[in-house]
This record gives sequence, structure tokens and C-alpha cells, in this order.
Amino acid sequence: MGTLMGRVQALPGTTFSSVAARGAYESEGKAVLTFREFERILALEVLGPYHNEVHATLGRPPVAAWTEGLAGIDLRCPARPDSLWRDFLPFEERLARRDGIRLFGIQYQDGTLAHLVGTTAKLRVKYDPRDLSAVFVELPSGGDVRVPYADFSRPAITLWEHREAHRKLRAEGRRQVDEHAVFAAVAEQRQVLAAAYEKSKAARRAVSRADLAASGVSAAEPELPMEDAAEDPVAKVPMPADGQSSGVEFW
Repeated sequence: MGTLMGRVQALPGTTFSSVAARGAYESEGKAVLTFREFERILALEVLGPYHNEVHATLGRPPVAAWTEGLAGIDLRCPARPDSLWRDFLPFEERLARRDGIRLFGIQYQDGTLAHLVGTTAKLRVKYDPRDLSAVFVELPSGGDVRVPYADFSRPAITLWEHREAHRKLRAEGRRQVDEHAVFAAVAEQRQVLAAAYEKSKAARRAVSRADLAASGVSAAEPELPMEDAAEDPVAKVPMPADGQSSGVEFW
């Protein structure tokens, strides 16, 4: 974890390990990655350099030790690939009602819940903070069921967008915040962010041109071709062959 955290703290916008370590560094002002982009960078860091570099204690790459350790072992995988992921999702407990299940002020509905209406036992409702378009309700008989928005026209939103919309509406003096108001506020937030993102891209291009001009390098100068990854010992991120999947999924 120390190795990975050291590399993460080299990314723009890092908050470092403490206030003292951060010093005068303006983390928020230098942040450029979305959460989804950061997830991908972290996964690639683990799958590429970390797993393929020689580990100081092991004396060999972790992927080699893992492969050797699996030799002769009947490794059992979950019957459903997504079941392990769902085991780690946060949850709330709710009653099943005639109109479905309500979570974070959003209505969810699916016909598979009909036989649970009227029961007094609360159900465990799991959710993915990165996508609230559906929840996963654990059934008393075992397993779970995916329950989508009651209103299919609603776009997928994150829990952070939902909370920011609530904060904005409350700041405007809204005492009652309904589902329609939340999604309308999220849509407005996305428009503002999209406009800001375009401005940021223009600003980054301007800074890049200014840096090039200061260094005396022409912006029109062609870039040197990259070396073949197969011949470059530093290019350690494994790439799938044409037409094949890497086997890695990003949610």
C-alpha cells in the first residue's frame, strides 16, 4: 500500500498523506481527474508496473509469485461474476411497498417485489454510489434482484451528484425536495460542468502553447514516434492481442 500511495500522491490534485506534507500545494486548484479516470489509472498501475516490477521482498514480480502460488490449486470463482462486487456494496434497509422501494428520495420498482408487499421485515437494499439508476434488493429466500428506477426516463446519476443537488436546492430555500427537483438540479449541474470543462480544455491548450513558446519549441513540430512497446522494457502494462479482451472490467 505504501508503494501505491506514493505513486497516487504523484498525481495532480493529490492531498498528500497529511496537511503538513501538503504544505502550500493547492490540491483543488490542480485537480484534473474525474473519479472514473482516477479509478482507471489506479487499476492500470496495479495491473501494469506494480504487478510486473521486481518486488524487493519477494525478489521477483508479484504476478510471478501469484501464478506459481495458483499452480495445482482448484481456484473456485463466484458462480456469478458480479456477485462478489455486490457483496462489497453499501446498503440501507427498507420495506417493500405497493409503489416499490424508496431510497435517497428516489422511487424504485420491479414486479419481482410484489410478493413482499405487506411483509414487516425490512429488506437490505444495496446500491452503487457511482450509479443510482438501479439498486439490488436481497430476497428473504436468498439471492438478490436488480430493481431499476420506477421512472425509466431518469438518467443515471451518482450519489455525489444527488447530494450536491440536495445541497443546492436547500440553499435556495426549498423545504421540500422531491425527485423531479433533484434530477432537474443534476441536469443543470451537468450543463455547468460541461461548459466549465470546455473552458478548462481551452485554458490547458493555451498554457501548453505558452510553455512551448517559452521553451522555444514550435507547436507545429511533429512528435517523435514512440518505440515499439514490445522492445521497450519500461512499457510494462500488458496489452491484449487484436480482437481479444484484456479481461479487466471497469464499472
